[in-house]
Parts: sequence; C-alpha cells; structure tokens
Amino acid sequence: MKLWGAMIVRDEFDPWLQLSLNSLVATVDDVIVIADKPDERTMALLMNAGCNIIHHRYDHESKGADVRQRNAYLSWLQKHALGDWVLVLDSDEVLSDNSYFYRELMMDERNAGECHSLRIRHAVWTLGLEDATVPEHYVGRRLFKVTKDLSYTEVEHPVLQGVTNDALYDGAQIWHFSRTRGVFEERAKLAKQRIKSNIHSKEQLDHWRRMWIFGQAPVKQFNKSELPKSVREAFDL
Repeated sequence: MKLWGAMIVRDEFDPWLQLSLNSLVATVDDVIVIADKPDERTMALLMNAGCNIIHHRYDHESKGADVRQRNAYLSWLQKHALGDWVLVLDSDEVLSDNSYFYRELMMDERNAGECHSLRIRHAVWTLGLEDATVPEHYVGRRLFKVTKDLSYTEVEHPVLQGVTNDALYDGAQIWHFSRTRGVFEERAKLAKQRIKSNIHSKEQLDHWRRMWIFGQAPVKQFNKSELPKSVREAFDL
C-alpha cells in the first residue's frame, strides 16, 4: 500500500512551490500533479522532483475549474492506485517536519477511518502571525483512502464526497502561505542590501497585527521555531 501525494499547479509560477514540493516528496512514495500549461520554472521543478504530470485543461472562466482539476487526479488514482492512500497538498502549502505521522496514521491497524481532515495553520502577511479567527483550523478530507465511490462536488471550495468515517487529525500540520507571498520580495530586497532578514522582526509583526486587528480579522503571534525547518532556513529565521 502506497502513500501518494496529489497537487494542482497553476500556469503561473508560485514562489512557494519549491518548498511545498520538497515537503511532499519527502513524505510520500509518489506524487501526481495536475497542470494545464505550466511555465518553464514550474515545469522544471515538477520534473526535477520526479512527479507524475498530467496535463488537464484549466478553464479560468469557469467556477468549477478547481473541481475538475481535482477530479482529474482522483480519476487517475482510481484507475492506477485503488486501495492506496492520498495526501493532498496545495502549491502554497508546506508540511510540518513531523509529516511522517501521516504515514503512521495510514498504517495503524487501529485506525478504522478511511479519511482525515487535517490541522492547518494559515500564516498571514509575515512569517510570525497566523489567522486566529477560530482557535484551530482544519482542512477537510486531505488524507484519504482511494475508493471507487469518491468524487469532488462542484462548489467554490471542492469537497470530497463518498468518504466514510471522516475524522480530525492534528498529529502533524499543514502550513498555508498564500497570504505571505510578499515575503519573497522582501527577502530578495534584503539580500540585495546584504543585511540579515527582518521578515520576522518585532516591528513588522506589530505593524501587521495592528492592520489585522483594526482592519480585517484577528491574528495571533507564533514562535518561529514552530515553522517547518525548510521555511526557517529559506528565510534565515
């Protein structure tokens, strides 16, 4: 029984893709990626990581485009990996350092469930604050056993249907970085100036905390040691 990784990539390059792929490849046995017309940098990363790449048209004008991309990798897995397990990761997400727990969960004979919603932490703006709208966030049905009954429904945020015994799991975590893409520009600027990164500086944290408290949603500060090691090393944290 294998543990697969599944990912969708967009046509444009995602700066988090390298760290995301590295964490996924280190955790699973094999990776399947659904792509339409990825740019050269994206394609090079996917090929270097040894991913199974399936080209599937992405209709940017259609509200159901994400669903059809997810059903594309699900259909492939139902044909070639029935009975195996799948860990789904987005290209702007990075697995925590203890992601091997997902494999242990899959192999645990005491685990009667065939689907798990996973703990996720949403970093916001800078690498030191996270979304605190609710005490704990979970992303639905990201680790599951491949069966013939599975499919994604066509809604804004695709939901996997046909599962049994969906359970919450927080033994390992997914870090979500879609709202932190500006840190790459900041890192490049600081590197050019040849000064140590201040992406995690107290001044920046206080600035973004005020913006979120008074303008958007609540946030809370976390210790940089909680980030995946690869992220800490990438930004000298």
